[in-house]
Amino acid sequence: MIRLVFLVEGETDFQILRFLVQRIVQEDVECIRRQRRFGGLGDVFASVVGCVWQAYQWRASGAVIDADADRSTPHASHVGKPPGDCRYCAIAELVPVVPEPRPKVCIGVPVEAIEAWLLEWGDLIGIKRPRDVERLPRRRGKELLWGSATPRREDVTVVCEKLFPLVAPEHIERLAESQESFRTFRASLQSLS
Repeated sequence: MIRLVFLVEGETDFQILRFLVQRIVQEDVECIRRQRRFGGLGDVFASVVGCVWQAYQWRASGAVIDADADRSTPHASHVGKPPGDCRYCAIAELVPVVPEPRPKVCIGVPVEAIEAWLLEWGDLIGIKRPRDVERLPRRRGKELLWGSATPRREDVTVVCEKLFPLVAPEHIERLAESQESFRTFRASLQSLS
């Protein structure tokens, strides 16, 4: 069993990432969701240090930190010094150095929004995959996947309950092949097991 602390933008991201992590590491995951006072990206940035320290104190294998890209520069698109708007690099710069044994920090920054990752598998539940899912505007991705740009928790749960049981290892591989942001996230998780 792997112990992880999750720091995500909201309940939807937590539900999706917990599933993806279990499929990637192929082990049971004991998780703590880091509670934030506010939602959104600013709170994720403000909570990175506390999340990593909590993972250390809990003797977790790692911390999973997630933030949507929201039109920022994709991490894979730059080499060397990062531009000021790469969310992956902005989070990585905030990660504190803690004593040994250090938890591994896994950063996920889906292109635009986490819905882009799941839309890769939309065909499994009758949702036509958009042609360029990585460039799909956030609002449109939510509408296609959840049926609304502002989905209710129940809408998310229904789609996830239909989709998740159908996702096999080859679907994880297909997502990694098609989306660089997921490939980066998966590589960081694979080092946990």
